[in-house]
Amino acid sequence: MLKERYEILLDCSPFESFEKSRQGLENAIDRVDELLLDDTPSEQLQLVYVQEDTTGGIKECYDVYEITPLDLRGCDDMNESMDGDFDSAMTSAGFGTDEDYGYFGD
Repeated sequence: MLKERYEILLDCSPFESFEKSRQGLENAIDRVDELLLDDTPSEQLQLVYVQEDTTGGIKECYDVYEITPLDLRGCDDMNESMDGDFDSAMTSAGFGTDEDYGYFGD
């Protein structure tokens, strides 16, 4: 008989397990959200589905979802220096002036 569960991994190490059920998945996702709010220090936070055989060996394992430090930074670190700047937006879109592309005439 296979053992199935959802498991939270912190930095690729087992942290907390939940039964494989709808409620177990919801509890695991809630726990991941709590860990994110608590600013749990880690390089990587994952929620995985694990299937073990009768000997305890992992038969199947796949990500339910993964959060990396880039995702943990939130919107406060966004560079919004060009918000509302029409000229820089148009230049970025390829509609800049000749000077924007390094041409200053003869």
